[in-house]
Amino acid sequence: MRRALAFCRSIKSSKLIKDEFARVVEEYIEQERGREEPDSEQKQALLPCEVEHIDGTFRAKERGRLLDWLRDGSQDGGCRILSNARVLSEGVDVPALDAILFLHPRKSQIDVVQAVGRVMRRAEGKKLGYVVLPVGIPAGVPPEEALKDNERFRVIWQILNALRAHDDRLDAVINQGGLGQDITDRIEILTVVDHLPRARKTPSDKPDIGGQAAQEPPEYSDEPSDGTPIQESLPIDEEFSRAVLAMLVDKCGTRTYWADWAKDVAEIAQKHISRLKGILGRNLDARGKFDDFLKELKAEINESVQENDAIEMLAQHIVTRPVFEALFRGGASIDQNPVSRAMQKILDQLESEHLEKESASLEGFYESVRRRTEGLTDPRARQKLAAELYESFFRNAFPLTAQRLGVAYTPVEIVDFIIHSIDDLLRQEFGETLSSENINILEPFAGTGTFIARLLQSGLIKPEDLERKYENEIFANEIQLLPYYISLINIESAYQVASGDKNYRSFKGLNLTDTFMIDTSEVKKLDLLRQYFEETHQRRKRMEKRRIDVILGNPPYSVGQRSQNDNAQNVSYPKLNARIHETYVKGSSAKYHKSMHDSYTRAIRWATDRIRNKGIIGLVTNASWIENASADRMRACLREEFSSLYVFDLKGNARLSGDGWRRSGGKVFGASARVPVVIILLVKNHEAKKPGRIFYCDIGDYLSQKEKLECIRIFHSVDSMKKHGRWKDIQPDEYHDWVNHRRLDFNNHITIGNKKKQNVGNLFNLYSQGLVTNRDAWCINHSKKNLIENIHRTLSFHNSEVDRYKISGEKNPVQDFVNIDPAKISWNISDFSRIKQGQYLYFKEQSIIQTMYRPFNKQWCYFNRKFNNSVYLLPRIFFTNNHENNHLIVTTGPSAPEFSTLMVKELPNLHTINSSQCFPLKIHPKISIREDILSSIEVSEDSPWTYSISDQGLAHFQQKYPNQSISKEDIFYYTYAVLHSEQYRQTYATNLTKELPRIPLAPSDRAFRDFVEAGRRLGHLHVNYEKVEPYKVDLIETRELLSVPDRRYYRV
Repeated sequence: MRRALAFCRSIKSSKLIKDEFARVVEEYIEQERGREEPDSEQKQALLPCEVEHIDGTFRAKERGRLLDWLRDGSQDGGCRILSNARVLSEGVDVPALDAILFLHPRKSQIDVVQAVGRVMRRAEGKKLGYVVLPVGIPAGVPPEEALKDNERFRVIWQILNALRAHDDRLDAVINQGGLGQDITDRIEILTVVDHLPRARKTPSDKPDIGGQAAQEPPEYSDEPSDGTPIQESLPIDEEFSRAVLAMLVDKCGTRTYWADWAKDVAEIAQKHISRLKGILGRNLDARGKFDDFLKELKAEINESVQENDAIEMLAQHIVTRPVFEALFRGGASIDQNPVSRAMQKILDQLESEHLEKESASLEGFYESVRRRTEGLTDPRARQKLAAELYESFFRNAFPLTAQRLGVAYTPVEIVDFIIHSIDDLLRQEFGETLSSENINILEPFAGTGTFIARLLQSGLIKPEDLERKYENEIFANEIQLLPYYISLINIESAYQVASGDKNYRSFKGLNLTDTFMIDTSEVKKLDLLRQYFEETHQRRKRMEKRRIDVILGNPPYSVGQRSQNDNAQNVSYPKLNARIHETYVKGSSAKYHKSMHDSYTRAIRWATDRIRNKGIIGLVTNASWIENASADRMRACLREEFSSLYVFDLKGNARLSGDGWRRSGGKVFGASARVPVVIILLVKNHEAKKPGRIFYCDIGDYLSQKEKLECIRIFHSVDSMKKHGRWKDIQPDEYHDWVNHRRLDFNNHITIGNKKKQNVGNLFNLYSQGLVTNRDAWCINHSKKNLIENIHRTLSFHNSEVDRYKISGEKNPVQDFVNIDPAKISWNISDFSRIKQGQYLYFKEQSIIQTMYRPFNKQWCYFNRKFNNSVYLLPRIFFTNNHENNHLIVTTGPSAPEFSTLMVKELPNLHTINSSQCFPLKIHPKISIREDILSSIEVSEDSPWTYSISDQGLAHFQQKYPNQSISKEDIFYYTYAVLHSEQYRQTYATNLTKELPRIPLAPSDRAFRDFVEAGRRLGHLHVNYEKVEPYKVDLIETRELLSVPDRRYYRV
């Protein structure tokens, strides 16, 4: 380096460089030459510097002299530096310029680009051009923190972006680094010191009463003066280089906002769908070929695949094909995949329609993907890009598909824990490993293929076994087309890294199919002459015939679509549902079992049957089944079917509130899942000495998502946790509860209600869930006038759709025909049935009734069986708006953050207080329960009432208090007082999350009467909250926020 040009921000700073820089360099050289152990190479590298200054006040002759001085270079082997301020921005002709020094950031990006261009000019004997950026890192500050100083480091990012402007190849290199590819052959971070000076411990600047005097401010030193040991950090070259490269991608990489493209892609896909439907409607030849394609698709996936599903898959294939062509670049062609070939074959048969022209507007998106994949040679970088596409693009472009199947990306810490745990358990239970021959592995819900990819990269499969496992003993299923393609990239890239094979080898174990339909009679009956899916069919049959020893993965969590408007209904599995009913439902003490048909529950049942008599299942699932009362038979069945069960409770229930929510901690899946999560390892070993052993571990309270994932990483596997004593050997109670056992003395008290055992010792004869409209936007409103207008408008739209369907000839399924605009109506299955039958809906004035929508939040409601989703037994409790009927709303189940109850007189909503049941004071006696469920009987305002408290309940209390005159109304208010008792709630807290309340008897007549009176007064306060005299308080005006940690302070 012989000639350098320095840029300063002011004349003053430039003159300072001229006066001080050369002197500082000279002192440094003298210091280095005077060292006791001189380094000859370093001494030769020492570079004396001559510095001159130039600025805009200089005349042309003086400027020319200084430029000639710089151009001639030093005659004694040193370096000449010309420091300038706002004078040499352009027009400088020094081709042999070796370096430029930016001593301060430049505001003008154009100036920076021009300056960088000067040092990049070729000259005889010149190999490199240097850009010198003197940036100081404060002592004791980690590099990644120091780099966040935007002003201090802005000059670095300015220069690198200027270099990108000169060379487009640099842009691709930086983007490759962002995906984890090694780019140090193109971008190298060098340092001139081997470690950073550290700040001495900062003493207090406060008076040290009774101790030593206050000390001077800290000085910076390479070593601590008091000899106190300091934890060493990474060497600066490694630590700083890593931090710079990470920040480099953020500051200089090309930002790709793929989520912004999702809407455009979804719109183009919809255009493809419309066009394909048009083709099939008018082209008989195309229709015949498509029908053959659809039959084969049904055989490969499931019988529930409809024409619309197949058309949507073809549209997805069209719009995403260029994306996957880019991702597969450098490896196997996407055309080598049998599923892709099948999709393309049917589309090629429709080529005359020029379908792909619709995608021309997406060229910008495709180009952004091609740009990101350009030059990618590291398979791991390709994996990361595929995962990024899946997370930021797929779920936004096709949200209904993601919703239906509960798409969630599994953190690698969880994946690795499951994989290593299975390897441990195989060794302990069967003397085998994941690498052993004939240990067949299946991931039934591949998603992005993370489990298989991490398995291949884990090192648990020996190098000599890797090819055999990959080709013959590892299988995966995926039901969605886009994740299927991404799984291929992920798994094939992982194998390429693990094997070191430069040749890209396709993975033949991945099937596009519905796991839950495999091995069912519905699929086996279809024996087709396949034109499109013959190869995929043979691959699936090969997997079906194999004995499966290990099943691992993350099953979808979804139980159903949010609205019929989405037309994204979950698939029905009659055979699997029958197995669930036979094993997980039959014999349960719970009444409702909807959660037993969640996808994760189906996955556990399916996997249990698939491994037959021997094997291991490792899943991460929704954890609700651990405590739900409706899962009591499921827990019992799992214990019967498995010899060992490892349950690692990761908690994270976002539906809790208050301290319960904080204690549950962060969600390990982030925003993807609000439910609690559990890792389960289930072992089937018929030779086990003690079958049905349950090992449980709670990850801990108040942990963030990051802390939980770090715990999982440190725990590593079940074996490691066992060595550290983390597993608790638990014994279920008689209710099949595994954790939080309920108190058995709770059974000594009378139950408030039991629909399975009606009229057998129940306190109430009848109770009901709150109203479920499934269309609150139309059926609920603060304004009675607005409510009536909304109902008229949506009923009118419903009836117009009845007419339109009649005119259409009623050829298509109703759900595919109707307008699903959510601004007009919220559809349900009953509506579809009525439209098919040509039935109209009519407005009824008497259906306008007040509801307690949320606690102390009255609204107007359209209470009508035909327009509400579920009214349950509420017509027996509320049939006119003129009758007031007090009733107790009681929370049920673990979904409630804590047990709660509220007395109201208005129609209750299901979520007035969480999911709740309604226990009325009175009921209408003339309508039988069966009759009420099936009919819409109208009753008059003069119809008689009867008390809901049962005769058995009354006798129960009269027997305890023979000297009292007790009425059923007394018992009603007594019950309300007991349910509010703090002692009762604390004593039976666990019981109240698993079953309906039971009501204990007060110890004396006086205590009974006190409870009755307390219940009446409390009920009056809650029911008539708008009319009672407000509690007298002294109001103090202050700007300070009140902070009272005791939650009881806020109780109503």
